[in-house]
Amino acid sequence: MPILSVPAAANDFRATRRLIDVVSIASTIRSLDRLETLVESLSECCLGLIRDSRQYTVEIDPATSLKYYTRLDNILGRVDRNSLPAADHRQIRSRLRGALRDYKREAERVLAELRNQLEDTAMALTELTTGLAMGSENQKRTLKTEIGTLRSLARGDDDAIRTGIIAVASRLEFAMEDLNRQNQLRVTQLCSEIRARR
Repeated sequence: MPILSVPAAANDFRATRRLIDVVSIASTIRSLDRLETLVESLSECCLGLIRDSRQYTVEIDPATSLKYYTRLDNILGRVDRNSLPAADHRQIRSRLRGALRDYKREAERVLAELRNQLEDTAMALTELTTGLAMGSENQKRTLKTEIGTLRSLARGDDDAIRTGIIAVASRLEFAMEDLNRQNQLRVTQLCSEIRARR
């Protein structure tokens, strides 16, 4: 085996060192390529998440939904999949959380209003049906009383029957008019309730 001279050994060392440097640079380039692929993938995920948040939004109130969509569109406008640094990913996440939080808060407010309106409507309808039931009971009592009067008149003489029938007919006419007025009032109340709830 030949002994290498010092200059030859130095050349071999420099060549080996250059080879190590080239391998190290190639390894770094591959790592950067992988990192770039990861950043692109992260940006794509951000875009998909924002688009999905927009697409699957439950629209409770048009004004609230429009405000939310506008915020999501502004966030989407900031996401550029080819040049989004890591700090921007955090900012995008923060903005998306803010938009979601505000939408949730507004949706809860709208739902609470709807619940209150529903409860008020239910109470109004309960009062209305109770009033209808009470009116019906009053009318039944009046009719039963007048039927009893007619039966008792049937045992009397002709003049008493004639006078009694005229009186009963008058009271029945009044009861019918009263029933019509009460029904008209209840229908008006119901229509007002329905209009107020729109």
